[in-house]
Amino acid sequence: MALATRRVAVWMLAACATAGPAVSPAACANLLQNGDFSAGLSGWIEDNLLAPRQPYGMVTVAVIPADPAVGSGSGVLVDVSGGGNHARTRIGLFQPLYVDVSAATDLRLSADVIALLQNAPVADASGGLFPASVHLFYEDASGGLCVWEHGVYCNGGSPYSYSSKIPRGEWTRVSSANLMLLDPQPRVIVGVGLYSGGDYFTGAYANVRLEGEGAFHSARPRPVDVPDPMVVGRLDIYAHQVADRLCEGNWEGVAVHGSLLRSLAQSIYDSTGDPAFLPYIDGAAVALGLLHGDADPPVIEVTEPIDGGVAADARPSFNASIADPGTGVSSGTVLVRLDGSEVTALFDAQTGTLSFDSPRKLAAGPHLLHIEAADFAGNLASSDTGFHVPGSPAP
Repeated sequence: MALATRRVAVWMLAACATAGPAVSPAACANLLQNGDFSAGLSGWIEDNLLAPRQPYGMVTVAVIPADPAVGSGSGVLVDVSGGGNHARTRIGLFQPLYVDVSAATDLRLSADVIALLQNAPVADASGGLFPASVHLFYEDASGGLCVWEHGVYCNGGSPYSYSSKIPRGEWTRVSSANLMLLDPQPRVIVGVGLYSGGDYFTGAYANVRLEGEGAFHSARPRPVDVPDPMVVGRLDIYAHQVADRLCEGNWEGVAVHGSLLRSLAQSIYDSTGDPAFLPYIDGAAVALGLLHGDADPPVIEVTEPIDGGVAADARPSFNASIADPGTGVSSGTVLVRLDGSEVTALFDAQTGTLSFDSPRKLAAGPHLLHIEAADFAGNLASSDTGFHVPGSPAP
């Protein structure tokens, strides 16, 4: 999997993060530019955390008028609709900073957020996406890229500590604790992101602030051969998804997200040589190893017609069961052929039953039903059932 990297434009905080000597804490009360969006989207760039080939659907990123409920300034609306997959659609704004905070004593990210629409019945139903979420991307002392995130939702519940439920349609202030106490501790702040995600999710943001105490310096932008922090941020999404799917016993999810995590982490490591990405590769290997610990293929049993039997008529009904006690049957691998031609059959993954009616009248004589299926560990099974249609004697 090729990793596309990109050099982002940098707003170097002319008033706050000038190169050279440290600047006073008072001058750096807020490290973000235009966090109230009074200057439109100046200082922010539209960015996304979409999985490969995942379409946007309809997306709106627009400045909205000031709301008396959140004071002066304006806000920004991020509306994602029709993305097609909660787990793989995330879009919003990113402000690059590259500020050295190694001498800071206190650093806090805050924003006014509102959840206007969430079509999923619960938060995180398909991969940790929220109507609104705030992110801090930073480098630790070893140069590894890290992400701090907090998301808000208005429907159902969420299993994650990095989220909170808020009333629909009401502005709520989200504030971090002292981010300098994170483990690993920030050394360089790469940037701040505001993201909404899902099929039909709408969130808005206002009064975004990254406030610090201590001394701050400008930092050199990361070189072009180091991955974009948005790409690295996607690793954390995949890692969360793999862990969740393992806990749920959802081997289909482990197969999908484990493969995504492994390939993306490996390509980043190959590009950078940064050992900070090895735990992602190892974690994916462990998850996929558990998956592939299943060495037994599914069991296919045709109940109608029986092998060597005679069909009831020239347009018979076919029934079978496909079971796999290990990782389960992968529905997308089920293949049915009648006399060599692929036919459409109904497979119920919950019950393991497969059924279909012959799409055409069969000629009298011998016929062959072929069924294939694999489990999520990749073990393939096949079954051939020979039968006769009345009108020709069986041999």
